[in-house]
Amino acid sequence: MEMRRFSLSPEQKQQVKAQIQHLLESREEVLFAYLHGSFLLDVPFEDIDIAVYLREDMVSNGEWLKTAFRLADTIEGRLGLPVDVQVLNTAPRGVQFTGSAGELLCSRDEEFRCRFVERLWLEIMDFDYHARQMLKEALQG
Repeated sequence: MEMRRFSLSPEQKQQVKAQIQHLLESREEVLFAYLHGSFLLDVPFEDIDIAVYLREDMVSNGEWLKTAFRLADTIEGRLGLPVDVQVLNTAPRGVQFTGSAGELLCSRDEEFRCRFVERLWLEIMDFDYHARQMLKEALQG
């Protein structure tokens, strides 16, 4: 099944970003959020990727996915465009890295967000270094 692709002008994309930002800022459970993926590029996109970090005191244990779906449904309903929301709290490191490398949409706690990103990126750089060393040794030996 082929996915539908969307093309928007830079001005339209700015309007969409502003709407998403407004919606996310109105949701108390969202601690911080990033926009990432092909929507940020000057190419047609299939969906709008949003990575959110949710306040753990506001999301019941095991409700991460339901919260992401509800958030995506709300944003899709407002925009009329498909949205994919990833929850950074429980996402694999690769998804966390990709999301946090995007464009910041909102942040309620800059200190926490910066610590999260710093710790994540240091872990990834450390892993990358060791993975390269092991690959180098394997290829030489």
